[in-house]
Amino acid sequence: MSLEFRAVPYDGELAAGLIEQVQQEYVVRYGGRDDAPVDPAEFSPPRGLFLVVVLDGGPVGCGGWRDLGDGRVEVKRMFTAPAARGRGVARALLAELERTAAAAGHGRVVLETGLAQPEAMTLYGSAGYDPI
Repeated sequence: MSLEFRAVPYDGELAAGLIEQVQQEYVVRYGGRDDAPVDPAEFSPPRGLFLVVVLDGGPVGCGGWRDLGDGRVEVKRMFTAPAARGRGVARALLAELERTAAAAGHGRVVLETGLAQPEAMTLYGSAGYDPI
């Protein structure tokens, strides 16, 4: 399996469909969209980065990080399309987000996920993240 990571604008066309899929996943799991404000500029270098994962020519995942201003970055909008799940896409994406954050000089990565996302909790735990 050969994954390609493309840095794209958070509010760009390639990311839009995946972000909408994320929102629909929230509707199914939590009963509504995530209304937390997100400024697309926060995911533009040097303050952040947003990646789309491409497999076999099509987008199958996304995620980004944004600078929290204290040496930490926050991972947001991690998502893998249902057809690509169970193939290591999310794990590879998380590793690439961590790598790019470290390369940008950030020493710590934090993230938040909900209790209705046990797959994400398992992934993050196995990657060394601690629940808080």
